[in-house]
Parts: sequence; C-alpha cells; structure tokens
Amino acid sequence: MSPVLKIGQRTIDATELIPLLQKYDLLPKLVQELIVEEAITPIECTEAQLYTARAEFCQQQHLETPQQLQQWLQQRSLSLEALNHQLMRSLKLKAFKTERWGQNIATEFHDHKDQFDQVVYSLLRTQDAGVAQELYFRLTNDEASFAELAQAYSQGPEAKSGGKIGPVPIAHPHPIIGHMLRRSQSGQLWPPTNIENWVVIVRLEQYLPAQLDDSTREQLLERQFQRWLQQQKVEVLQQRPLTAQGDNHTANPGKSTILSNQPPLNEAENPCNTK
Repeated sequence: MSPVLKIGQRTIDATELIPLLQKYDLLPKLVQELIVEEAITPIECTEAQLYTARAEFCQQQHLETPQQLQQWLQQRSLSLEALNHQLMRSLKLKAFKTERWGQNIATEFHDHKDQFDQVVYSLLRTQDAGVAQELYFRLTNDEASFAELAQAYSQGPEAKSGGKIGPVPIAHPHPIIGHMLRRSQSGQLWPPTNIENWVVIVRLEQYLPAQLDDSTREQLLERQFQRWLQQQKVEVLQQRPLTAQGDNHTANPGKSTILSNQPPLNEAENPCNTK
C-alpha cells in the first residue's frame, strides 16, 4: 500500500491512519469535520458572498495589500485557495444553521429566555458568619455603602470592584445566587446565606431581560447546531470499528505544502480590495 504521509524518517500508509487517529484521540474531530462537510455541501454561496467575506476577513486582520495577505498566508502555510475554502465553509455553515433551525429560534428563545437574561449584582463573601451578620446590619441601617464594605471585608476577587459584578448571564453565578437574583427586585438585599464554605450577602442592582437580537440568535443557532452535531458524531463513532480501505483518499484543501511556487498577487488581483 502506497504511503500517504511522511514525517521525518517515518512513512505512514492508509492502514495506519485510523489507528493513529484513535490513539491520539483525533478521530472524533475528524468525524465531526466530515459530518459538517457533508451537511453543508448542498449549500450554495455566490462569488459575491465570498468576495465580501474575504474583504471583511482582511479588514479584521488589518491586511491592506496583496503582499500583506500573502505574507500572512505563508506564515500559516496556507494558500489563497485554502483561505477561500475556509471562508466559503463558514458562509455555508452559517446558511446551514439558519436553514435548519432558523424558523424555530423564536420558540427556542421563549423556552430558554431566562438563560440569556443578564444581571448586575453586588456580592460580599466571608467565612465568618458573625462578621457577615454585622455587615448585613450595617447595610440595612445605611451605616456604610456596599462598595465600602465589600472592599474592606469581602474575601473574593469582587472586593476589587467594590463587590459589583456584571452584567453577566443569569446562569453565571452560583445556582443558589442565581435563584436569589431571579426572585429579586432591583435594590433588594439578601441576608447572609451559607453557600459551601462561604457566607454571602447579595444585592440585585439591575436585571437585564434578554432580547432576541442578532447575537442571541447566533447563540441559539450555535446551540442547536452543537446539539445536532454531537448526536451525529455519537452515532458515527458507535458504528463498527473503522478501518482503512485501500488508497482512496481526498487531498486536504486546507493546507498548502508548496507556497513558494505560487505566483505573487498583484494589485489587480487584490483579494483584500473592498472597492
């Protein structure tokens, strides 16, 4: 069987690839990428879409000339064709997610909205219950501000910010704190509460209900996609053990091994051109 890869003095043929991928726990990643590739193959993207995506990419990477782009590619052992492939893949994947789950996003958002709500809250923690009770009384009697007491007495990193945390997703704090915040009105101060090895005092500063904006929509689509992808991957990996069959294999379009043979890009062919 003819070799498919040579690394140093070692030559690897097709029969060794699957065992090696399994040995180094790379097979799940390969299966995942192949599942995605198969799913997005029917999706069509226009040259205009690719052109726009490439221009946006160059802008993000601060690549203004063909020479800068070519240097960037060479540093990463990529060809322009490989970059185009990656950009086209991203476009197709985004379209696939929208086509597959886009119509259900509003329902998904409604069902899980509380996971995307955000909060700003103040936290003071100590391991001394007596100190916590004293500080709580000082807060309820307006003898000191929460920020002053947190800076002086809180034993966590929030002390540096005067106890204030956020905005953060409501799912970010400890579940007990999250439950307290969901039940709170702005400004509500909770008495000392035992959480694991700490005694905490919590006050809700602001509750920020989530909106179904572009960012939230992308998060929901990504979550649906990852759920589907995990299921597909498990089904494939639970099949009978994979073995290499002959020499049939497809060259990887994502890497170029001989960049020096590529002709330099000129201004007329500038892939970074946004005009």
